[in-house]
Amino acid sequence: MSRQHWVRLCFAFSGVLLLGLIVFYITLMTRQNSVLMASTLVILVLVLLSGLMAAAGSRTLGDQLRKEQTRLKRILEENHLTAEKLEYDASTAIAQRRMMMKEVENKDRLLVRMAEILETAMNEQQQEVSLLAGVVSDEFVNRTELLSKYAKDLGVLGLFHLNELKGAKESVRFEYLLEKEIVRLEPLSQTFGVKVMVENEEEQISVYAHREQLENFTHRLLETAIRISAGTQINIHLISYHDAEMGEVVRIQLRMNSRELDTSQRQQLFLQYLQLRDSDGRDISPGLSPVIVQALVNSMGGQISHDIRDDGQFEFLVLLPLLSETSDRRSEEVY
Repeated sequence: MSRQHWVRLCFAFSGVLLLGLIVFYITLMTRQNSVLMASTLVILVLVLLSGLMAAAGSRTLGDQLRKEQTRLKRILEENHLTAEKLEYDASTAIAQRRMMMKEVENKDRLLVRMAEILETAMNEQQQEVSLLAGVVSDEFVNRTELLSKYAKDLGVLGLFHLNELKGAKESVRFEYLLEKEIVRLEPLSQTFGVKVMVENEEEQISVYAHREQLENFTHRLLETAIRISAGTQINIHLISYHDAEMGEVVRIQLRMNSRELDTSQRQQLFLQYLQLRDSDGRDISPGLSPVIVQALVNSMGGQISHDIRDDGQFEFLVLLPLLSETSDRRSEEVY
């Protein structure tokens, strides 16, 4: 029984005693009045019964409180055991995740190594093929070049997953970088009979990012567009604006007449190896470049999509955040 209930019980008995003393005093003062005496006795009995009932009620309440205390104690013990189990499960899950990440890292390093070996072998094969000009078919030469490119793409994808493609961030003039990559890919554009035109409404567009990632993204996006275009003109439109969700961004829009792509090829464009052939049956695949483009855009916090416009042209649409050095440092401090 709690201390509070003992106090209540003492008050009850004290009240009974006090009433008894009062009744006794009244009785002494009115000994000659038998009716008053009887009434006084009845009142005293009622008071005593009330006190006993109060004591019994207090005892019952005390028993209920003890049961409730026992139940709460059991619940606390069960919750404690549950918390310990959850903590153990969490630590086990973290350990398993670390093991899986280590295993994936080892596989990525193995992939990079295999890609290096394959690329070296294909480069040697290309050198031998170049010595046999006019003897081997153009198709064989083309396949050798594509296999060499595929090996290089595998290596780049492995390095990306190992987070070894970044370097330090810096402010990059994107319009200059784009022009540089267009010139770099000019031989490929001439081979496919494609002309690349840039429409830039901004005087300058500075993107605060990892230069190597941005160069890799731009090169592979242009290469993919050139390879899937139908020997026409590629129009690139650049503009920076404030997006409601992403903040300050640069929008990169590429429009072209593309080769025929079935539904499956369009859906899997940025997800897996894409194989294309021209009208002569020659393999002109962009390979893993679209997959790498998607991974790089995600890494830079951007978005990329593709669609067929109402005028029938194929469109790539990319949004990249224009993070300043100050805001980037602030985000690093927050996270």
